[in-house]
Amino acid sequence: MICFVFDPIVFNSYGSGKGAELGNYKPFAYILSFVSVMAMSAWLLWGKKLKWFNALLSGLFSVCALISLAIGIILLPLSLLGLVVIIGVLGFTPLFSSIAYSRNALRAYISAKPFLKKTVLIYSLILSALFSIVIPSVINSEINKKLNEMVESDVQTIRENAQILKLYRR
Repeated sequence: MICFVFDPIVFNSYGSGKGAELGNYKPFAYILSFVSVMAMSAWLLWGKKLKWFNALLSGLFSVCALISLAIGIILLPLSLLGLVVIIGVLGFTPLFSSIAYSRNALRAYISAKPFLKKTVLIYSLILSALFSIVIPSVINSEINKKLNEMVESDVQTIRENAQILKLYRR
């Protein structure tokens, strides 16, 4: 979460003339991060007590691992350059997060095994992974659509969209 707050390049563009690297995906990243941190907290607190629900957590953690890996790879050149001023170390956070999420995805999958048939376990994992991608993606696209409408619309539409987008601000 600290990386989101002090993010100068990836999702925010403070003062630079250029836009953020992944600025269009900011709502997606924030929603998925929030859900994954809360799910990881539940997993670390209750672990095996969640029984069959761990299959759903495994799907979520798998998606988070893949997305963290992708962001880490995108940031790798910037992180290596940033090592000169030490702040670049924070750019490796997504890569380390990817390792943590993949490890816990496997642990949650193994923990759910005794409570579900193999096919149900796999389908639960896949369904959870799909929901983990689709729900934040839909919200992200709706926010971007409203913002684009505001750029190309009249004053009334701008006001209406601004009221709707107030629900999503951080």
